[in-house]
Amino acid sequence: MAPEDAFQREVFRRELDTTSDASRLRELALELYDLWQRQRSVTTQLVLQEIRQP
Repeated sequence: MAPEDAFQREVFRRELDTTSDASRLRELALELYDLWQRQRSVTTQLVLQEIRQP
């Protein structure tokens, strides 16, 4: 994991740990889900691209 990614992960983790407001936790969960879906899509595209190369 790149240092920038590790830093962002830690920032996100700390925000989750310090948030007790249910609506804010919901927003963070939706943001995390969106990021996961985007990463999943990019990974799929890269794998398919690798498979299709001769």
